[in-house]
Amino acid sequence: MPWRQFIRNLTNNEELIRRLSESYPIRRAAQLTAYFYSASKDKFIEQR
Repeated sequence: MPWRQFIRNLTNNEELIRRLSESYPIRRAAQLTAYFYSASKDKFIEQR
């Protein structure tokens, strides 16, 4: 149970979340997620 409280404290830390969201790996992961979502949606629409 201490892990749950630790994770909750980390996710409620606004400064930490802001710094993570501005980091390159997180931004790149978001870009790739958006790209693959868009590409797969377009392919699905073409197949219909």
